[in-house]
Amino acid sequence: MAKDLWLPYGYELTDGSKIRSLLFSGDSWQIFDTNGSDNILLALPKLAQRWFDTGFLDESLFGEITFGTSSFRVLSSHKKYMLVPVENGGPPESKVDAIAFSFALKESRKLSEDSSFHDAIYIEQYSRLLPTWTLTPRVEDEVVLGTWLTGGVIISTESFRRLTNLTGWMSPGDLTEIIKAAGFSVPVDGGLPIG
Repeated sequence: MAKDLWLPYGYELTDGSKIRSLLFSGDSWQIFDTNGSDNILLALPKLAQRWFDTGFLDESLFGEITFGTSSFRVLSSHKKYMLVPVENGGPPESKVDAIAFSFALKESRKLSEDSSFHDAIYIEQYSRLLPTWTLTPRVEDEVVLGTWLTGGVIISTESFRRLTNLTGWMSPGDLTEIIKAAGFSVPVDGGLPIG
């Protein structure tokens, strides 16, 4: 089901823009590129309702689309902001992008103590990670952040020295700031004191 297009190419949205391509998909969601200024997230109503019920995003941000016999909830996000699955989204292009993700992780964790964000959808425009509750083992937030920062290498922020080597585009001080923005402490790793 995840690989089938829920909306055909050229489908016209309410703002007049049209579907251009499928960017990412999961069992209960799809992200599309449009020929307009926004990308869109389509979600099955059951998944979207869980986001509303847990307070991740307000229902008023979502529209509805019916195509054939299927109904979806739709969220638009301006293309200048990231709208990607956490598993496919990194690495960040700048320190600002990395801090934005850290903040979204921290704010999303406040809304749910038990959701795992490794399979979430990152909506930078609203500073949220939307969990998709797939049947996969939970991943700790420090690993979610470390993996995001490295662009896919599974590593915890607690392995600071190794993480520093894998993110050579930023200084250890910047990395410390990014980790702290997520609400995590920065460990003393292998004798490397970090303040």
